[in-house]
This record gives sequence, structure tokens and C-alpha cells, in this order.
Amino acid sequence: MAKVNISFWRTVIERLPTRTNLASRGITVPSMLCPICQELPETESHLFTGCPTASLLWSIVGQWCFKQCRPFFDVKDLLLDVPDRSSTKSKEFFVDVVIRATVWTLWKNRNQLVFQERRNSMQTLIVEVKSLSFLWVKARARHWDVGWDEWCRFNFVM
Repeated sequence: MAKVNISFWRTVIERLPTRTNLASRGITVPSMLCPICQELPETESHLFTGCPTASLLWSIVGQWCFKQCRPFFDVKDLLLDVPDRSSTKSKEFFVDVVIRATVWTLWKNRNQLVFQERRNSMQTLIVEVKSLSFLWVKARARHWDVGWDEWCRFNFVM
């Protein structure tokens, strides 16, 4: 989880090695375009919120655990919105974990495409978000007794 937290922090402060950040440091990149959609320059904002793959994943994740998904334009917007979506501290923690798992999944997906030329399906990304977030919550909240089926419905008493 430490690697995820560091990557998440680097995302928030816009210091991940995206193509635009690498080019701004004088590093040659094959293209400035997002490797996933090939539509716009690869920035943190685009990669994690604006890219059609990210938008679709957030929409599905939003329906899963928020029951609705308000528009947002970068990861900071999501973090500011967490307390509004959470009725308790426990749910706020769970939602924060889901957000971090989603950002991590999008970053891993990008890297698999760039370095291994492997494109994941949306179903694979969704399963990854749900399983990573479930495992992280189970590891950090040992007193919490919710099973996989309940987690997949994100419908439990807090």
C-alpha cells in the first residue's frame, strides 16, 4: 500500500512520469498523446479523469459505491468530495480506499500498455478496483467483518 500512497501523492501534486511531465524535463517521448486513447496530451488530469477509459471506469465505480457520480475534473476534486459522499468516518475511509485503488488501477493499466503493449478490458479494470480495495480494507480494518459479496454490492452498515 505504501507504493500506492506515494503514487497517489505524486498524482495529486502532478509529479508522475506522464508524457507531458517527462517532455517538460527534456526527456524524449514517442508522443505527447495519451497512450490509451490517443486523443489528448497525457497529463495527470487527462489520464485519471478525462481519458474515455478513466471516465467510464469512474462512472462504473461511482455507480458501485457512490450510487451516483458527480462530474469532476481531476483527482483533487474527488478527494474534496469524499466527505460529502460519506455518512460515517468508516465509509469515508472505504471510499478513500476505493479512490486510491481506482487511481492505482488506471496507472497500472497505462504502464501495462506502454511497457508491455497489453490492453486490459474494462471488466478487468473493474475487478481490479474491487479486489484491491477489498483486500486493502480487510488488511487495515481487521475488526471489520464484511465478505466479498457484500463488498461487491457496497451495501453494508457502517
